[in-house]
This record gives sequence, structure tokens and C-alpha cells, in this order.
Amino acid sequence: MNVRIDTAIKAAGDAALRERGISPTELIRSLWTKVARRDSAGDKVLRLLQDAPTSQDDSVRQQRLELVRSSSQLVEQELRSLGISPASLAYDPARSDEDVLYEALSDRMRERGTL
Repeated sequence: MNVRIDTAIKAAGDAALRERGISPTELIRSLWTKVARRDSAGDKVLRLLQDAPTSQDDSVRQQRLELVRSSSQLVEQELRSLGISPASLAYDPARSDEDVLYEALSDRMRERGTL
């Protein structure tokens, strides 16, 4: 494989690889191996090499956001149908973990009639 690279970029890249104890040949061999596997590692490498997200990436991102929003709404509806206020489950940074644990244990003891 012959590749033409700007001399300044090649020198900077060689220096960076040397600092990490890897040769350009080792890097290319490793890169090609990861991409050839066609698994998530290869996909991650290819995404890192992209300059900017593609419109397909934006579309997938938007689809995922919409799924999160709609599933959150479904959970909220189900909680309400069970008589649970979703607001009561909201994170409150003023309450410590110990407070939450104490409250949960107290509720459980009341339910069992031991408190």
C-alpha cells in the first residue's frame, strides 16, 4: 500500500505514534483489521475518522430522541394509571441517599405493620 501524505502531517503523525510506541505499519495493520471485522470496533474507528456527522447520523439521532421522549410519556401514563405521581419520583438533589433509604425502609415497615 502506497499512500501520499503531506510531509508535515507525516512527521507530526510519526512523532505522535513514536511517543505511543507504535509504528505507522502497526497502526495501519490494526486499523485495517478492525475495519475488516465489520463489527462495532470497526464502526467506531470509521466514525472517528469522519469529519462531520452525516445527515443519516442526524436522522438516526432524531429517531432515538423521539423514542426516548415517547417511551418517557408511556411510562408517565402508566404511573398515573397506577395512581403514582411521576413528580414524586423526580430526582431531588437536596435529599441525600440516606434520606431516601430511611424513607423507603420506613414505608416498608409501615406496610408490614412493624412501625
